[in-house]
Amino acid sequence: MKKEVSEYIESHAKWKQQLSEIRRILLSTDLVECIKWGMPTYTINGKNVVGFSGFKNHCGLWFHNGNLLIDDKGILTNAQEGKTQSMRHYKIYEGDIINHKVIKSYIEEAIKIQKEGRVVAKSSSSKKIKSVEYEIDAVFKNELDNDATLKNKFSGLTHAQQRDYANYINEAKRSATKMSRLEKIIPLIMEGKTLSSLWSKK
Repeated sequence: MKKEVSEYIESHAKWKQQLSEIRRILLSTDLVECIKWGMPTYTINGKNVVGFSGFKNHCGLWFHNGNLLIDDKGILTNAQEGKTQSMRHYKIYEGDIINHKVIKSYIEEAIKIQKEGRVVAKSSSSKKIKSVEYEIDAVFKNELDNDATLKNKFSGLTHAQQRDYANYINEAKRSATKMSRLEKIIPLIMEGKTLSSLWSKK
């Protein structure tokens, strides 16, 4: 798993320093490191607690039961306003200084919440969370439109799996990077695999 997470960080060169620092903080706790949904995720007793990720304009931490955290610093935002109940995101932008003490205190509180078995009560609107929309980049769409077999295989994936692949391409800034990523995921889609298998051990 160490290799897969290291590869994820290397694939987000812009945020390498920040993600490496975050990882060191997480590894200083008793959380278990793994890869889920193509992103580094940290668990307690098999339950998701926190993860980290890198995007075009920011990187940061995802707290799976973040709604239960006492956000006295006011650093958390709803992962997707109106669609997500419990997940909260701590965003880090270019030039931001990472406050190790603050981040670790939030992580330790998240661990405590999970160990106590506390969860966010589901509301009647929770069904909406399952169908979060996504956009398919023009490069990816063109490939699907010109390869009927690939398109059928992609359509056969779950909504979440399709979204993971689409976002993986969307996050690439340069056309060359998009094409490189596309070449990597096409064989996985054809085999009906998830994006996370890209970082799995051969």
